[in-house]
Amino acid sequence: MHSTWQAVLAWLNAHESLFIFLAILLEESGIPMPLPADIAMALAGYRVAQGQMSILEAFAIGQVATLTGSSLLFWVGRRGGRPLLARYGKYLFLNPERLNQAERLITRHGPLAVIIGRQIPGLRLASPLACGVFRVPYR
Repeated sequence: MHSTWQAVLAWLNAHESLFIFLAILLEESGIPMPLPADIAMALAGYRVAQGQMSILEAFAIGQVATLTGSSLLFWVGRRGGRPLLARYGKYLFLNPERLNQAERLITRHGPLAVIIGRQIPGLRLASPLACGVFRVPYR
């Protein structure tokens, strides 16, 4: 078992950038992760401090993974979100009145609603999904 762990750790060390990218991408795509992706970014920061990764590489990994994952959520919401929310929203305590209220808020405040929503824990993943559902322009 010891040699297996050493092999896993050696692989992670050799492919650390990919691991950090995938951890952030999966979380930003709405896939529940056992540990938050912030830990992956902390690892990137640690590697930058050690001189084993450039700050530009760490920044690019974080930004590209976040943008890609959020875009996936946006397009999932755009493709089939409204009918799914109408059908299953009751399980999330989203009745038609609440959905309409959320839609008015997001469409009225547009980019500001997205920026604020991305900063609030619990809304971070819901924001791009809601923007897709409510047809906020992707740009």
